[in-house]
Amino acid sequence: MNGHSYNLVPDEIMEKQQRKKREFNMRRTAILSAAEKIFSEKGFHNVTVAEIAMASGFSTGYLYQFFKGKEHLYTTMISEKLTFMYQSIEQKVASVKDLHGKLAAIIVAQLQFVEKNAAFCRIFLRGENELSPLTMDMCSCCFPVFPSFRQGSRAFNP
Repeated sequence: MNGHSYNLVPDEIMEKQQRKKREFNMRRTAILSAAEKIFSEKGFHNVTVAEIAMASGFSTGYLYQFFKGKEHLYTTMISEKLTFMYQSIEQKVASVKDLHGKLAAIIVAQLQFVEKNAAFCRIFLRGENELSPLTMDMCSCCFPVFPSFRQGSRAFNP
């Protein structure tokens, strides 16, 4: 060999794979965004997969390429949004040294999250017991503060 490295996969194929992955993620995000909006307006039990599909611009069958069903979609939306919230808070707190500053950073980060994610927060403020026991267990396991967040949200919506 003459010292050149040879790619087993041509650049064009890699670019096509990357583009397909980006498109998949964009469609998935569109579905999750539409679901969040509809769930916040109507509640879990009053929404169908067909409604979410229509709102996101895809067929009902196409949604099943991303999610097993409505509860899986709902659980994924909750999980990813809470993960994003916790990561945002951790990032803001990590940049502050003193305790007072850390507490202020937590409060500011949470308020900013609520401000930017009103539809998502409305899901919790509805006060409905919309999650199955299995889903509640998953959320409680992955996000220990989840039960207290739901309990605290009921104080605003008696």
